[in-house]
Amino acid sequence: MERSRALKALREGQLFESLSELRPEIRSLVERMTSREPEERPTAGELLETTFSAQAGRRRELEQRVEELEAELERQRAIVREREEEIALLKSRLKQEESA
Repeated sequence: MERSRALKALREGQLFESLSELRPEIRSLVERMTSREPEERPTAGELLETTFSAQAGRRRELEQRVEELEAELERQRAIVREREEEIALLKSRLKQEESA
């Protein structure tokens, strides 16, 4: 029963409320896929292209984020090395003062 209501709503151009929460490009794709006009619907090739393009785009975003985080990690490691050197120097001075 619910399915038939959903399909009827789609035929009338009404999208589910939950679709409004999707990213705009996905919502647009669903709207095109459920168009009453067959020529407005994407072809299988277009769907594959869209899917792979979206995955490739997301992958690039993730790769870029990984690079950014790796660079930040390296900066933090450099700071830790500097602090360790400072600590070693201060310990050395402390020992010299204690022995003096």
